Amino acid sequence: MKRHQRTTRHQAWFTTAGLTAAAAACAGLHAAGEAAAEAPKPAPTWKTSAAIGATLTRGNSDTLTVNGTIDSVRKWAQNEAAAGFSVTYGETDDQETANNMAAYGQYNRLFSERFFAYGRVDFLRDILADIDYRIGLSPGAGYYFLKDDKFTLAGEVGPG
Repeated sequence: MKRHQRTTRHQAWFTTAGLTAAAAACAGLHAAGEAAAEAPKPAPTWKTSAAIGATLTRGNSDTLTVNGTIDSVRKWAQNEAAAGFSVTYGETDDQETANNMAAYGQYNRLFSERFFAYGRVDFLRDILADIDYRIGLSPGAGYYFLKDDKFTLAGEVGPG
């Protein structure tokens, strides 16, 4: 066999092997992409944030204010739910200046990417304002003016 024929045959073999490997790699990547695309989305979870704060001053007047909040949100297909609780206590020169707690729950039903209807319940207790309890139930409608993973701006309209 002549050298030129051997080189041509080797080149043909390497070219065929290379094209076969490339095709197999592409098919594998395509199959992996389809498998990833078909993988079920994880179940929605509650995202919760909490905060506590305190202010203490000494001088002409001695003040103390402490507060805490906790908020949770869950979003899935066409639904959103939120709940929260907050408490505040304050005193100035041994006289109570704040003593309240509030809680809320809200359910949103999305009709499009931005438009939704909601139902909300609020609870308030404020010792200094002589409110033993106040409960508010309110339906309404809302619209997301800005909405992405990190920032939302919505307007809501309803009684209450």
